[in-house]
Amino acid sequence: MTEEEWLTAEYSEPLLHFIEPKVSDRKLRYFDIACARRISPLLVHDDSAYAVEVLERFAESQCGTDVFAELSWHVEGAAFAAEYGNIPWLDAIEKLPISVLAEFGANPSYPVKSARDIITSAAYFIDRIFGPVPSERGCGNQPPSPTGGYFQPVSLVHEVFGNPFRTVKFRRAWRTDTAVALARTMYDARDFSAMPILADALQDAGCDNDDILAHCRDTSLTHVRGCWVTDLVLGKS
Repeated sequence: MTEEEWLTAEYSEPLLHFIEPKVSDRKLRYFDIACARRISPLLVHDDSAYAVEVLERFAESQCGTDVFAELSWHVEGAAFAAEYGNIPWLDAIEKLPISVLAEFGANPSYPVKSARDIITSAAYFIDRIFGPVPSERGCGNQPPSPTGGYFQPVSLVHEVFGNPFRTVKFRRAWRTDTAVALARTMYDARDFSAMPILADALQDAGCDNDDILAHCRDTSLTHVRGCWVTDLVLGKS
Protein backbone atom coordinates (compact mmCIF):
# COMPACT_ATOMS: atom_id res chain seq x y z
CA MET A 1 0.00 0.00 0.00
CA THR A 2 1.16 3.52 -0.79
CA GLU A 3 0.57 6.71 1.16
CA GLU A 4 -1.78 7.96 -1.55
CA GLU A 5 -3.83 4.77 -1.29
CA TRP A 6 -3.99 5.16 2.48
CA LEU A 7 -5.19 8.76 2.24
CA THR A 8 -7.71 8.30 -0.60
CA ALA A 9 -9.19 4.86 0.15
CA GLU A 10 -12.98 4.68 0.10
CA TYR A 11 -13.26 1.50 2.17
CA SER A 12 -11.61 0.64 5.45
CA GLU A 13 -10.97 -3.09 4.99
CA PRO A 14 -7.67 -2.85 3.04
CA LEU A 15 -6.43 -0.16 5.43
CA LEU A 16 -7.17 -2.35 8.45
CA HIS A 17 -5.41 -5.34 6.97
CA PHE A 18 -2.40 -3.13 6.24
CA ILE A 19 -2.22 -1.49 9.65
CA GLU A 20 -3.08 -4.46 11.87
CA PRO A 21 0.43 -5.97 12.13
CA LYS A 22 1.93 -2.56 12.82
CA VAL A 23 -0.13 -1.41 15.81
CA SER A 24 -1.04 -2.57 19.30
CA ASP A 25 -4.07 -4.61 20.22
CA ARG A 26 -5.26 -1.61 22.22
CA LYS A 27 -5.34 0.59 19.12
CA LEU A 28 -7.27 -2.04 17.18
CA ARG A 29 -9.68 -2.45 20.06
CA TYR A 30 -10.27 1.28 20.31
CA PHE A 31 -11.01 1.45 16.61
CA ASP A 32 -13.69 -1.18 17.18
CA ILE A 33 -15.05 0.78 20.13
CA ALA A 34 -15.14 4.04 18.16
CA CYS A 35 -17.09 2.33 15.36
CA ALA A 36 -19.48 0.78 17.86
CA ARG A 37 -20.11 4.06 19.69
CA ARG A 38 -20.76 5.77 16.38
CA ILE A 39 -23.71 3.45 15.74
CA SER A 40 -24.96 3.45 19.33
CA PRO A 41 -28.44 4.70 18.31
CA LEU A 42 -28.82 1.45 16.34
CA LEU A 43 -28.04 -0.74 19.36
CA VAL A 44 -31.56 -1.12 20.69
CA HIS A 45 -30.79 -4.30 22.64
CA ASP A 46 -29.22 -3.78 26.07
CA ASP A 47 -26.76 -6.66 25.62
CA SER A 48 -25.30 -5.13 22.45
CA ALA A 49 -24.87 -1.76 24.13
CA TYR A 50 -23.39 -3.33 27.26
CA ALA A 51 -20.87 -5.26 25.16
CA VAL A 52 -19.40 -1.96 23.97
CA GLU A 53 -18.96 -0.86 27.58
CA VAL A 54 -17.17 -4.13 28.38
CA LEU A 55 -14.89 -3.75 25.38
CA GLU A 56 -13.83 -0.34 26.61
CA ARG A 57 -13.31 -1.58 30.16
CA PHE A 58 -11.08 -4.30 28.75
CA ALA A 59 -9.14 -1.78 26.67
CA GLU A 60 -8.58 0.23 29.85
CA SER A 61 -7.42 -2.93 31.73
CA GLN A 62 -10.42 -2.66 34.04
CA CYS A 63 -11.60 -6.21 33.48
CA GLY A 64 -10.18 -9.54 32.37
CA THR A 65 -11.11 -12.07 29.71
CA ASP A 66 -13.34 -13.97 32.13
CA VAL A 67 -16.21 -11.53 31.55
CA PHE A 68 -16.32 -12.35 27.85
CA ALA A 69 -17.29 -16.03 28.01
CA GLU A 70 -20.77 -15.56 29.46
CA LEU A 71 -21.53 -12.24 27.80
CA SER A 72 -20.59 -13.45 24.32
CA TRP A 73 -23.65 -15.71 24.28
CA HIS A 74 -25.91 -12.79 25.15
CA VAL A 75 -24.36 -10.58 22.47
CA GLU A 76 -24.87 -13.29 19.86
CA GLY A 77 -28.40 -13.79 21.14
CA ALA A 78 -29.15 -10.09 20.74
CA ALA A 79 -28.13 -10.26 17.10
CA PHE A 80 -30.16 -13.44 16.57
CA ALA A 81 -33.19 -11.86 18.22
CA ALA A 82 -32.93 -8.81 16.00
CA GLU A 83 -32.98 -11.02 12.92
CA TYR A 84 -35.50 -13.68 13.89
CA GLY A 85 -37.08 -12.87 17.24
CA ASN A 86 -40.44 -11.39 18.07
CA ILE A 87 -38.96 -8.88 20.46
CA PRO A 88 -40.81 -6.28 22.55
CA TRP A 89 -38.22 -3.56 21.96
CA LEU A 90 -38.70 -3.62 18.20
CA ASP A 91 -40.80 -0.45 18.43
CA ALA A 92 -37.53 1.32 19.32
CA ILE A 93 -36.85 1.33 15.58
CA GLU A 94 -39.48 4.03 15.17
CA LYS A 95 -37.64 6.22 17.67
CA LEU A 96 -34.26 6.12 15.92
CA PRO A 97 -32.96 9.42 14.54
CA ILE A 98 -33.83 9.76 10.89
CA SER A 99 -30.31 10.97 10.16
CA VAL A 100 -28.84 7.74 11.51
CA LEU A 101 -31.07 5.55 9.38
CA ALA A 102 -30.66 7.76 6.34
CA GLU A 103 -26.88 7.51 6.48
CA PHE A 104 -27.13 3.78 5.81
CA GLY A 105 -30.46 3.42 4.04
CA ALA A 106 -29.76 6.15 1.51
CA ASN A 107 -26.35 4.76 0.60
CA PRO A 108 -26.85 3.16 -2.84
CA SER A 109 -24.09 0.62 -2.17
CA TYR A 110 -25.48 -0.48 1.19
CA PRO A 111 -27.02 -3.94 0.77
CA VAL A 112 -29.88 -3.53 3.27
CA LYS A 113 -32.57 -0.90 3.22
CA SER A 114 -35.13 -1.44 5.94
CA ALA A 115 -34.70 -0.15 9.49
CA ARG A 116 -35.07 -3.71 10.78
CA ASP A 117 -32.24 -4.92 8.53
CA ILE A 118 -29.98 -2.04 9.50
CA ILE A 119 -30.52 -2.73 13.19
CA THR A 120 -29.91 -6.43 12.63
CA SER A 121 -26.64 -5.80 10.81
CA ALA A 122 -25.56 -3.39 13.59
CA ALA A 123 -26.22 -6.07 16.22
CA TYR A 124 -24.21 -8.60 14.23
CA PHE A 125 -21.40 -6.09 13.87
CA ILE A 126 -21.18 -5.83 17.67
CA ASP A 127 -21.22 -9.63 17.90
CA ARG A 128 -18.39 -9.79 15.36
CA ILE A 129 -16.07 -7.36 17.14
CA PHE A 130 -16.93 -8.80 20.56
CA GLY A 131 -16.63 -12.44 19.56
CA PRO A 132 -12.86 -12.99 19.20
CA VAL A 133 -10.84 -13.67 22.31
CA PRO A 134 -9.48 -10.20 23.19
CA SER A 135 -5.85 -11.34 23.14
CA GLU A 136 -6.42 -12.60 19.59
CA ARG A 137 -8.14 -9.48 18.28
CA GLY A 138 -7.33 -8.89 14.65
CA CYS A 139 -8.94 -8.47 11.28
CA GLY A 140 -7.65 -11.82 10.13
CA ASN A 141 -9.30 -13.59 13.07
CA GLN A 142 -12.75 -12.21 12.34
CA PRO A 143 -15.15 -13.91 9.95
CA PRO A 144 -16.06 -11.85 6.88
CA SER A 145 -19.18 -9.74 7.20
CA PRO A 146 -21.09 -8.46 4.16
CA THR A 147 -22.29 -5.39 6.05
CA GLY A 148 -19.69 -4.85 8.76
CA GLY A 149 -17.45 -2.69 6.60
CA TYR A 150 -20.17 -0.07 6.34
CA PHE A 151 -19.91 0.46 10.08
CA GLN A 152 -16.15 1.10 9.83
CA PRO A 153 -15.64 4.45 8.12
CA VAL A 154 -12.25 5.38 6.72
CA SER A 155 -12.41 8.63 8.71
CA LEU A 156 -12.13 6.64 11.95
CA VAL A 157 -9.22 4.62 10.57
CA HIS A 158 -7.37 7.90 10.02
CA GLU A 159 -8.49 9.25 13.41
CA VAL A 160 -7.17 6.30 15.39
CA PHE A 161 -4.13 5.27 13.39
CA GLY A 162 -3.06 8.53 11.77
CA ASN A 163 -0.79 8.27 8.74
CA PRO A 164 1.56 5.27 9.06
CA PHE A 165 3.68 6.65 6.25
CA ARG A 166 4.61 9.70 8.33
CA THR A 167 5.93 8.53 11.65
CA VAL A 168 5.77 11.31 14.24
CA LYS A 169 8.60 11.54 16.74
CA PHE A 170 6.83 13.12 19.68
CA ARG A 171 9.32 15.10 21.73
CA ARG A 172 9.23 14.87 25.50
CA ALA A 173 9.33 18.67 25.75
CA TRP A 174 5.93 18.87 24.05
CA ARG A 175 4.33 16.78 26.80
CA THR A 176 3.83 19.69 29.19
CA ASP A 177 1.54 19.60 32.21
CA THR A 178 -0.97 21.75 30.35
CA ALA A 179 -1.00 19.54 27.24
CA VAL A 180 -1.31 16.35 29.28
CA ALA A 181 -4.09 17.80 31.43
CA LEU A 182 -6.06 18.84 28.35
CA ALA A 183 -5.62 15.46 26.67
CA ARG A 184 -6.48 13.56 29.86
CA THR A 185 -9.64 15.60 30.48
CA MET A 186 -10.86 15.03 26.93
CA TYR A 187 -9.98 11.34 27.09
CA ASP A 188 -11.79 10.78 30.38
CA ALA A 189 -14.89 12.75 29.38
CA ARG A 190 -14.94 11.59 25.74
CA ASP A 191 -15.41 15.27 24.91
CA PHE A 192 -12.81 16.42 22.42
CA SER A 193 -14.06 19.94 21.83
CA ALA A 194 -10.82 21.31 23.29
CA MET A 195 -8.64 19.84 20.54
CA PRO A 196 -7.85 23.29 19.06
CA ILE A 197 -6.78 24.41 22.54
CA LEU A 198 -4.54 21.36 22.76
CA ALA A 199 -2.95 22.47 19.48
CA ASP A 200 -2.17 25.85 21.02
CA ALA A 201 -0.67 24.20 24.12
CA LEU A 202 1.50 21.93 22.00
CA GLN A 203 2.62 24.82 19.82
CA ASP A 204 3.49 26.85 22.92
CA ALA A 205 5.63 23.90 24.00
CA GLY A 206 7.54 24.07 20.73
CA CYS A 207 5.62 21.51 18.65
CA ASP A 208 6.08 22.35 14.99
CA ASN A 209 4.67 19.17 13.47
CA ASP A 210 2.12 20.22 10.87
CA ASP A 211 0.26 16.87 10.95
CA ILE A 212 -0.30 17.07 14.71
CA LEU A 213 -1.39 20.71 14.72
CA ALA A 214 -3.64 20.32 11.68
CA HIS A 215 -5.33 17.26 13.15
CA CYS A 216 -6.10 19.12 16.36
CA ARG A 217 -7.43 22.21 14.59
CA ASP A 218 -9.56 20.53 11.95
CA THR A 219 -13.07 21.14 13.29
CA SER A 220 -14.60 18.86 10.66
CA LEU A 221 -13.11 15.76 12.32
CA THR A 222 -14.76 13.52 14.88
CA HIS A 223 -12.27 12.70 17.64
CA VAL A 224 -12.51 9.60 19.82
CA ARG A 225 -10.63 7.73 22.51
CA GLY A 226 -7.66 6.26 20.70
CA CYS A 227 -7.09 9.44 18.65
CA TRP A 228 -3.50 9.20 17.47
CA VAL A 229 -2.63 12.71 18.69
CA THR A 230 -4.08 12.45 22.20
CA ASP A 231 -2.48 9.01 22.53
CA LEU A 232 0.89 10.59 21.72
CA VAL A 233 0.35 13.27 24.33
CA LEU A 234 -0.68 10.72 26.96
CA GLY A 235 2.10 8.29 26.06
CA LYS A 236 -0.33 5.55 25.02
CA SER A 237 0.31 3.07 22.24
